[in-house]
Amino acid sequence: MLTAIAGCTDSLECKRAHRVLQSEGNEPGTLRAATVFQAAYPAIAPMSDGSVVCLTCTGFVVMDRTLDVQREGGEPPYSVAVGSDDTIYVAQLPNRYKADTSEGSELDLVAFEPGGARRWRQPLPDRSSAHLISAVPQGVYVETSDGVELFAAATGERRVVSPRSVLAADHNGLFTVTPNQDGATEATLHRLDLTGALQWERTWKSPGGVGISAAVTTPEGGLIVVGAAGKSIDFGDRTLSDPVLGVFLASIDASGATQWAYALASHGLPNETYSLPSHLALMPSGDVLLAGELSTGQRFPFQLRDAYLAIASPTGFIRPHLIVGAGDQRIVGLAAGSDGAAWLEVANEPIEGEADAEMRFGDHEFHEADIYVFAIVP
Repeated sequence: MLTAIAGCTDSLECKRAHRVLQSEGNEPGTLRAATVFQAAYPAIAPMSDGSVVCLTCTGFVVMDRTLDVQREGGEPPYSVAVGSDDTIYVAQLPNRYKADTSEGSELDLVAFEPGGARRWRQPLPDRSSAHLISAVPQGVYVETSDGVELFAAATGERRVVSPRSVLAADHNGLFTVTPNQDGATEATLHRLDLTGALQWERTWKSPGGVGISAAVTTPEGGLIVVGAAGKSIDFGDRTLSDPVLGVFLASIDASGATQWAYALASHGLPNETYSLPSHLALMPSGDVLLAGELSTGQRFPFQLRDAYLAIASPTGFIRPHLIVGAGDQRIVGLAAGSDGAAWLEVANEPIEGEADAEMRFGDHEFHEADIYVFAIVP
């Protein structure tokens, strides 16, 4: 089953959410519904009951899987994260007309109760670097100009955990990597606790270079990463060799030991067609969601892209879903719902000078330059 939500990014006129497509099909891959709304910044975060938090130009909305709006709140937002207790954390622009707004703040971090009532508000002085990394039982990790900070769930009290940029975070602490760029023959993965103290580190080596593009934590305290390497990569405790290695997917446990790893090109995602995945999410089943773009040609001076979503298992079974269009499709968000839904955000953009931004998912076409959120239920 497939559900779609769509949102515009460029219009100054704000639109309420309204459904534009609904069907009764129950076969896997069926497009069940589509809703249009205006988004300020691409962001999506699932809640424990299967509903999802989406950002709009005026704040956030919580939608269930029928795409009915359950509740809304906040001010013009920037990014969002949802905790395991369904606390909604939103980095948002301050409303200057409210007496309790933090004066001088360019961006505020606000915690909302699951029902929508505000719990606390804290200023974030540097809007350009404020990014909500992950919500955990202790609070929410935010990347700011001071480093990675943890804001306490109950009070909003803040403390710096690490000065480094973070790859992923969970209730046990942070994962960082040095360096995280293409062309480096080594990449060292660091595990930090909640105080920022180093717990362990592992160095991965490849003569063709090691680059990590995305990562997601596991409930057991491990990490799943997707990256690029040469014909082989040494994880320290095992070596992965494949004549078409290119992009790899690997899982490590809480101690840093490699559990499994394989080349995506050997399991249905060829390197010459599918680009390095830019987003990862872990499903309750243990399968991994990968999303990215693939090049479909060039209309000078524009590079044309289609979006793809792949569902990969630890054993290497991959099911790809392709979103094609006459314009340019770009992945802007990915999340896995607690009920098994795979939520994918795609920006559908026309080529400059052309009015049409046709995008197709299965038998359905969309022509507006919107942000679409697809929910795929296996």
